[in-house]
Amino acid sequence: LHDSPLSRKSRVRAQFDCLSESGVSVRREAFDVWLDDLEFFEVLQAADIEVHNKASMFDILDADAGGSLSVDEVLLGLMKLRGPVSKGDIIGISLMV
Repeated sequence: LHDSPLSRKSRVRAQFDCLSESGVSVRREAFDVWLDDLEFFEVLQAADIEVHNKASMFDILDADAGGSLSVDEVLLGLMKLRGPVSKGDIIGISLMV
C-alpha cells in the first residue's frame, strides 16, 4: 500500500521538524562526503540543482558563515539553488557586494 502524497508530506515535515529542533548540524567534511556520494549527487541533479562547483557549495549554503550547516541552511539553501539563474538573482548578488 502506498502513502498518499499528503501523508508522505506530513511524515517528511515531521522528520524535518525533528531534525531542526534537535540542533543537528553538518560540518564541511561530512558535506563533502555527501557530495561524493553518487546517489546524493543524482538527487541534486534531479532537483535541478547545479553542482558543477562542488568546492564552493558548502560556503554558499553556510548562510551565517558559522562553519557548519543547520538543517534549515541545507534545506532552504538547496531550495534557493534550484533552477536556472535569473536576472533577479544576478541583480540581488550585485546589490549585496
